[in-house]
Amino acid sequence: MVGTMNLESGKGGESSIVLGDSIDVFGVVNASGDVTHYFSTSSRFLTADSRLSIESGSAVHFNALVQFVGGSHGGNGSIAVNDSGSLSGGSINIDRFEVSGSASFDLNDGTLSTNVLDPTSSNFRFTGGRLAADLALGSLLNEGGTVAPGPSTLSAGQTTIVGNYTQSAAGRLEIQLGGTALDYLDVAGLVNLDGLLDVSLLRAYSPMLGDEFDIILSGGLSGAFESLVLPSLASGLEWDVLYDSFNATLEVIAPFTADFDNDGDVDSADLGQWEGDSGLNSNSDADLDGDSDGSDFLAWQRQFGGGLTSIASLQAVPEPSTLALVGGLAIAGLLAQRFNKRQHRKTVTPMTP
Repeated sequence: MVGTMNLESGKGGESSIVLGDSIDVFGVVNASGDVTHYFSTSSRFLTADSRLSIESGSAVHFNALVQFVGGSHGGNGSIAVNDSGSLSGGSINIDRFEVSGSASFDLNDGTLSTNVLDPTSSNFRFTGGRLAADLALGSLLNEGGTVAPGPSTLSAGQTTIVGNYTQSAAGRLEIQLGGTALDYLDVAGLVNLDGLLDVSLLRAYSPMLGDEFDIILSGGLSGAFESLVLPSLASGLEWDVLYDSFNATLEVIAPFTADFDNDGDVDSADLGQWEGDSGLNSNSDADLDGDSDGSDFLAWQRQFGGGLTSIASLQAVPEPSTLALVGGLAIAGLLAQRFNKRQHRKTVTPMTP
């Protein structure tokens, strides 16, 4: 079909389109009226010039195979797939997108943007492409595509998933940060993570030390992102990813220089390392001045569990015997602080976008 096909109100608020065994669309199909239009013929939207336009109040139901290979499709109405279908190129931007219980739909390329995704969980295959949905009425398995919360690349938003969310090793979660505005997933059920986290900054936003961003809220979280693409930060700052039993959080931190035993954290074992190195070598050199001394002990105090303000503010450096005593007294309080923190901490090295 070339040119333009206008679908208008039919008898009883319905219209049926039967055009032989199949129809290849190279032009424009306009669906209007407060009516449901049924395609009972296999349909293919093949080129960048092909377009399915659906006005508010209109619904297009595909009762036979439908394939979106190219073009831009959508509007303020709804699309329902009642047989089988796929999006392998182009884009669909629609208010509501449904996959009925007996149908199947493959998203393997292109972009599907919708306010409401109503899938039959096992019959909606997400193996590629990009999905931007405000609300998913069911579980979502991301086998190789990109989940991008929010309505556009210019603003932040959220995706609410009524069921579970599983991201496989080939899946990607795309998050935009803009200060108080940020992308995030809100999952009522369980989340199982793998694959890639890809983070970008909106406009000229520049995160600061101590900023935290809850990017996943869930009823239960397991797994972790295997790899990360993270934006650059100001000199001296690093990204950290925190996982607990329910949430995943991005945090801006200062790198540990008092992790003397290089095990990824600053704890009592690093104090023991410093005690063995102090005055003898530079293996516990937190301030990078070429030796291990009282200044490095003070750095350990500041970095351990956030530090003890009363001790870290000391101006004079005590004698080594006093340091050992003060350090021993401080450990109990520091450990109490630390155990109140989320325990699954993963410090990451950004990949180049």
